[in-house]
Amino acid sequence: MSKTIWRSLAISIGLAAGFFYSSVALSQTGAAVRIVALNVALPDPESEYGGSYVLGRSAGVDVSIMVEDRKSFFLAVVDEGNEKTEVQLLAGGKPLENENRFSRLSFMSNVSDNGQRVIVPISATELPPKGTTSLKVAGKIVLKVGDDEKVAKVAFKVAQGETVQLGPVAAKIASVESYDFGESVTNVTFESTQPLDAISSIKFLDDNGKEIETSPGGSSAFGFGDQMTYSRGFGVAGKPTSLTAEIRFFSTTRNVVVPIDVEVDLSLGGK
Repeated sequence: MSKTIWRSLAISIGLAAGFFYSSVALSQTGAAVRIVALNVALPDPESEYGGSYVLGRSAGVDVSIMVEDRKSFFLAVVDEGNEKTEVQLLAGGKPLENENRFSRLSFMSNVSDNGQRVIVPISATELPPKGTTSLKVAGKIVLKVGDDEKVAKVAFKVAQGETVQLGPVAAKIASVESYDFGESVTNVTFESTQPLDAISSIKFLDDNGKEIETSPGGSSAFGFGDQMTYSRGFGVAGKPTSLTAEIRFFSTTRNVVVPIDVEVDLSLGGK
């Protein structure tokens, strides 16, 4: 296969991922596992940092795995400790090399709002050899699952430095920023040294108990080892000076191991 054809194939797969076929596996835990996205990008020889011909994309193969279970509430992907996620991308039975080994899957993965599915990205910097007709992802994905959901409410002042007990998590307000773009929005960011993943949702109520329109502002974690700081932000409508938070959280969590053995067919347009 010529380089020109490979480049065309790379772009086609990246933009029209709906044309490939993925096997679907049902794990012993009851979770369905399938490949839902595939991107292949050739390295650009003129790039100094391992870039590809596709703007903003590194060279190599990216596959996204979806784990879905409507009877569970997934909280996070576990990528640390003795029992952690370990997956490989294989072509022709041979693992593809991945030089970007420092990416945290827990940060890169996406858990749905209802907790029923999680998308885990798997990457390799090595391209599959010429003539490859399928790729396989094998290993295990370890997921933190919540049990025994509870609800707590707490009233607090909307002020930087204010301490707030978000269910089981002691937090403080790290920042408060208000914006006026047609409608007023106040971004409130909570910060804690405890993980926030046991919290399934937070709603904000006004002084009359009415829910205030809120949009998620993202979450992050930074630090090393035991010195971690976790944050989660929200965009709250208006310019409230006080709020009541309704926190849904899980009183217990456990790790679930989902075996991964799925394959994606690269014969685009094939039967």
